[in-house]
Amino acid sequence: MSVSDPHRFSSQLDGITTQRLIDRLESRAKDDIFIKLFNQYVSKLDLPESALVLEVGCGTGVIAHMLVKKRSF
Repeated sequence: MSVSDPHRFSSQLDGITTQRLIDRLESRAKDDIFIKLFNQYVSKLDLPESALVLEVGCGTGVIAHMLVKKRSF
């Protein structure tokens, strides 16, 4: 199967391609540059400790997981 945009048509991917996409998204979250950009972004948020956050189109939920770990909005 040939899919031009795996992020847009993820429901049409085979198991191997899906796992590769998951692995890439998860590994990106461990990259120093990604972490630095995330920390810069989070430092600009004005969210109280009790804030509820909904992340839509989040892939594997890496950002949501990082926000939970950070908890110092």
